[in-house]
Order: sequence, then structure tokens, then C-alpha cells
Amino acid sequence: MPLKLSLFVWALYVDKEFIEYFDTYQSAIRFAKNCYPNFSFIIKPVSVFTYVEKESDSH
Repeated sequence: MPLKLSLFVWALYVDKEFIEYFDTYQSAIRFAKNCYPNFSFIIKPVSVFTYVEKESDSH
């Protein structure tokens, strides 16, 4: 089964520890600034792939 790029999500890391995935970069920034104001954080894009079933060649 081939893979297809489905979407991107944003991963929040605080002091090198994974915290949570977010749909948008802005929501990750807001969450980090509100919940971890005194910590350094990194937000990384993450690719999400889905399996695509091949169409059968039945005639």
C-alpha cells in the first residue's frame, strides 16, 4: 500500500520534552505561552501520512 501525505500538524516541545500536537502553529504558540511562560519551547512541523489502497483491476 502506498503512502499519501495527508496533512501537517505541529508538535510542541518544552525543554526537549514532547507535550502535545496542534492543528495550527498559532494554537501551539498560544498554548505554550499560556501554560509554559517561563520555559523555552520549540514547535516542529510533523507530516501525517495515510495508506492508500490500490484500486483493483477487475473488469
